[in-house]
Amino acid sequence: MATLEPRRVAPQDIVSWVKESVSLLFRRVPLYLSFVLLFFLLHYLGIKAVEPIAPYVSPVLVLAILFTYLAVVFVFVIAGLILVAYSADHSRRYKFSEYIHGLLAGQTSLMKIAIFALFIGSFYWVISYTINPNKDLMTYCEKLVTIMLAQSSLPIEIETRITAAFLYFCLLATFSLRIFYSFPLILFHEANYNHAQALTHRAILINIVPMTVVILMWSMVLLGTMLGVSFLSVLLLPVFANFIYVSYRHIFLGVAQNLPARALSHEETASATG
Repeated sequence: MATLEPRRVAPQDIVSWVKESVSLLFRRVPLYLSFVLLFFLLHYLGIKAVEPIAPYVSPVLVLAILFTYLAVVFVFVIAGLILVAYSADHSRRYKFSEYIHGLLAGQTSLMKIAIFALFIGSFYWVISYTINPNKDLMTYCEKLVTIMLAQSSLPIEIETRITAAFLYFCLLATFSLRIFYSFPLILFHEANYNHAQALTHRAILINIVPMTVVILMWSMVLLGTMLGVSFLSVLLLPVFANFIYVSYRHIFLGVAQNLPARALSHEETASATG
């Protein structure tokens, strides 16, 4: 860990990061899809869990409970997708035991990311309504809870809208907190929250131009998805995780391109199935 330091990259490398992120997605489509479906299933269970109390308490409290739960689920799913990206990059069989071990090892730092990102993301969300005289936060909360209750039997539309919003505000929060690369630093280098934040901070500072382009690019894509075609969040969730992994790999490890795809060796297949 002591020798792990960020490198300088060029703004044009961002194009390569996007291509490599999409390329990794096609190597493990069923596995990526499984994590996306898991997130939406847990999302659905969260909506069903708050449904009984929704008519009796403030909609703000309902959303606070739901969003806190979803923030934790979201962070751990992003962590899982980054581990999928690593396995796809190295043509390794994805082992659920490794996923659990990685999450358990970094659970404290990942929980901090979830709570801090939720706080900052919520701040941006609330501010976006309070500074606009034509919008009222309480009215929107009531409307959102009403829509969730109306669609609770099959809430896929509201789930994709909330997921798109989570991606957008997660982007803003991780850059504001300087923890954009904390996921891979925690998972692959056993960094704690503070060390991962310090390394991410240095990575952003020495790459201020490309990282500014990154946040502007993703902000426009995710804001457009949130306000327009929310169903794109199904695709953008794994691509966003892949982008974090690919750009981390280039900045911290100096590896710009994905490793060549190869078939699993007989030994690895036997050990994974044995």
